[in-house]
Amino acid sequence: MDATHSGINTLRALAASGPVTQTELAHTLRVQGQTVGHLLIRLEARSLVVRAPSSTDRRNHIVQITGRGQALLDKVNQGENAIRCAESRRTECGRDPGR
Repeated sequence: MDATHSGINTLRALAASGPVTQTELAHTLRVQGQTVGHLLIRLEARSLVVRAPSSTDRRNHIVQITGRGQALLDKVNQGENAIRCAESRRTECGRDPGR
């Protein structure tokens, strides 16, 4: 898996928000628009996100996560959950301890 911290954060933001403009995404991530542009170029090259011109404002692009991007994010989340389980040393990882 070849993913950067900033790339995963971008995918998480898109998964949570749904399609947004690049400007909205930059605001959510608390980075400059140019920074988001560079991130999106890399993610788009790997087919993890898609960008399309806005139908209401040609100056804006709408960004959304792809199925491939969601699959990568799911894999990352599963790995993080496994690490948390191992660290907590619970015997029934992924289950409600009250059950």
